[in-house]
Amino acid sequence: MKDRDKTREQLIHELVELRQRIAELKELEAKRKQAEEELRETRDYLDSLLQYANAPIIVWDPEFRITRFNHAFEHLAGYTADEVIGKELGMLFPEVSQDESLAKIRQTLNGEFWELVEIPILRKDGGVRIALWNSANIYDRDRKTLLATIAQGQDITERKQAEKELQQSEENLRAYLESVPDGIYINDLKGVFLYGNKKAEGIMGYKKEELIGKSFLKLELLQGKHMAKAGKLLALNAMGKPTGPDEFEMIRKDGSHVWVEIVTSPIKQQESTVVISFVRDIIERKQAEEKLQEAHQDIEQSEHKYRGLVENMNDGYLVIQNQRAIFANQRATEMLGYTLEDGIGKPIQEFLLPEVTEEMVERYKRRLRGETAPQQY
Repeated sequence: MKDRDKTREQLIHELVELRQRIAELKELEAKRKQAEEELRETRDYLDSLLQYANAPIIVWDPEFRITRFNHAFEHLAGYTADEVIGKELGMLFPEVSQDESLAKIRQTLNGEFWELVEIPILRKDGGVRIALWNSANIYDRDRKTLLATIAQGQDITERKQAEKELQQSEENLRAYLESVPDGIYINDLKGVFLYGNKKAEGIMGYKKEELIGKSFLKLELLQGKHMAKAGKLLALNAMGKPTGPDEFEMIRKDGSHVWVEIVTSPIKQQESTVVISFVRDIIERKQAEEKLQEAHQDIEQSEHKYRGLVENMNDGYLVIQNQRAIFANQRATEMLGYTLEDGIGKPIQEFLLPEVTEEMVERYKRRLRGETAPQQY
């Protein structure tokens, strides 16, 4: 009886354990299903996130065949996902750059990843878009077996075109600046040179590389008497005011001096102000002015000598212009009975008899016509 009761107790115990085991299995199955559901939801979420991301995203396997292709990439390349899934990556690259692009892709097999790599994409319609790419490798659980590579891009076609146009504009501007007949240089508000054209180099006697980064206020380009003036003009530039034309005597690299005329204009940029200056070599003009001044001095000296000679003449001397007296020596005023102040500017008719006046006017007209006329009356 005891053995039979014991067997019964064992059976009951085993039955209880079996029921617990079944409950545990059911609980594990429920958790597995819940985990699968959560995994499915996560996968669907990530798939939706990848599929509808604003950035073009592409995934390829180790054989370089396309496995994923989101909507943004469809828009970038002009293909639908169904048209490219399973195809080789090479179909997405222009022929001219295909080898270079595939070489960059092969590097990802060795564990390398892209970080802002520029790769052009060939569209279905034949157009080419430029994109900037980042990539990452996806490995199996062993962290060694490569499963796929995912890349995310940014379309920079318009930016590249704008950069190209800006570069072309800068090159055109530089060509214009180099071709103008005047010297042009640009400096900041501390007088530090930022640019100089060929003409400016010729005037100053320095290569621009010798000046860029240095302040003209600290270089021996100007004589001391002009330094204060240059500083004041730079202060006006800092206030947004243009200056000039102003003349300076500049000291060239070889020690020779040259006179220049400078006009400046401040240009406001986003975060700073620069000053563009136009410099012109006026040494020939200064030399001409000196010669003209010397000529004026010679004329004044000659006029002084001539006036003294005329004033001391015994004969009357009268200069007439437009039938009016414009000069008379002392003897002429005595003969005519006028003081110098009263006579100058009067019509000749007041000095002469009518018949003599008519004869003088007639002879004057003949001389204007180039004819010869008697000089005595």
